[in-house]
Amino acid sequence: MMKKLLFILLSVVALFSSCSKDDDEILVIKGSDVYGLWTTTEVESNGKWIDVTNPGYKDLRASARFYKDGTYWGFGALGTGYGTWSVAGNIISTFVDGKEYIKYKVYSLDGDNMSGVMYDSKSSINFKAKREEK
Repeated sequence: MMKKLLFILLSVVALFSSCSKDDDEILVIKGSDVYGLWTTTEVESNGKWIDVTNPGYKDLRASARFYKDGTYWGFGALGTGYGTWSVAGNIISTFVDGKEYIKYKVYSLDGDNMSGVMYDSKSSINFKAKREEK
């Protein structure tokens, strides 16, 4: 009986210690949160944040316009494409010619400021972006 009680107690402790406050706070975004033109302001390279508004780093810039009708236009560092988009949880997925194009995993979204990672099947980059217009 004592072994069984100890096992149950240790299981409960392990369960609660594996849960953190961050796990409880999952970012969920809606389409209306991201409508408009977003432009990268910083990207992370080799562990350092680079200000891509500096003219010397224009090749690292990227922009994405998310339209209310579900269409999308992206251009810059990860390529250029026009298609559709959808959002689920904290992931914005874009599609060009019916194929998955770029995904944006959003870590934070505060009004007109966003941070996360943008990626495709070949590359990814951490970013910070600002909404330029709605």
